[in-house]
Amino acid sequence: MNLKASPIGKQVEILGIGGKHRILGEWVLAPNIKLGGFELENIPTISEKIVEKADGQKISIAEAEGINEIILGNTVFQNLVLTIDYQKQEIILRDKDYDITKNPSVKGYLVDMVWNDGDLIVIGQLVNHPVRFQFDTGNTMRLAVNIKFAQKYFANYPRTQSKTELASGTIFNENMPSINGSINGFNFDTGRLAIVPLDSDVDALIGEPFLKNFRTTIDYGRSKILLEPYSY
Repeated sequence: MNLKASPIGKQVEILGIGGKHRILGEWVLAPNIKLGGFELENIPTISEKIVEKADGQKISIAEAEGINEIILGNTVFQNLVLTIDYQKQEIILRDKDYDITKNPSVKGYLVDMVWNDGDLIVIGQLVNHPVRFQFDTGNTMRLAVNIKFAQKYFANYPRTQSKTELASGTIFNENMPSINGSINGFNFDTGRLAIVPLDSDVDALIGEPFLKNFRTTIDYGRSKILLEPYSY
């Protein structure tokens, strides 16, 4: 990758794995990303700079384990067709003219999506309640539910509380037991749910723990996600 990024003035804070540290970074404009035979220009992405540990110590990204310097998200791939093969640990990039909807054998695995300001939104259910799921392919954590959604539909469910102490303040975490979910006819157990405040109007975040069951293709231009089950 050839990346000489220019800052575009917006700082970001990301809660690290398990809530045990904060990652400090900034939005940058990457003028040149070469990836899989494609050359992408002027792509906004996040450059992660500093890790703040629980004791307040700040270290560089290079000194931290399991943290990437650059996050390549949906805005990078929005003009392509992206396939993530979790079993083979491969990413396949195709030109946007590649039409995943023309293969009749995969019709039942196509899911409608909304491409909303950098977020992938898919409609599903949690315990028969309609849910706007945000698909986050980079999220390796358990499923999270928006606190507003949890208060509306799951107020009587048992809760557990935990907290993480950081030098910058205390992060309180609330959890609830596993419930049943469904997306496009694929049923799943959520596992222990995190209840989190979300800035957007999505109801829940869902990521790799669900998506790893599928060869996942995202066709941004046609607003479709293809979920091909490995052995679901």
